Amino acid sequence: MTEALGRNALYVRATSDKFSGVMSWRKLNRLLSYGGLTYPRLRLIDGNQELAPDTYSGLGRSGYAHLLVAEVTTLLREGALLAFDAIHELDEQVN
Repeated sequence: MTEALGRNALYVRATSDKFSGVMSWRKLNRLLSYGGLTYPRLRLIDGNQELAPDTYSGLGRSGYAHLLVAEVTTLLREGALLAFDAIHELDEQVN
């Protein structure tokens, strides 16, 4: 693990609840509902390709980007991967 930390992605095979104490669906939904999680911090990936941000986000009246909930939900149901950069900066337990 020390060879990958901060340098490479590390795949750890485990059960689906391995990290449930660190990041739950409830916590993820809370982070998403407060906003601020848009491209480039939040990205959607389908297969080996990063999806264009305009397929799942748009500009609000304030001029700030926001997620398009229906589009994100559809893409996730179709198998897209939700990827976060620097999520440790948003949650103390993850850090």
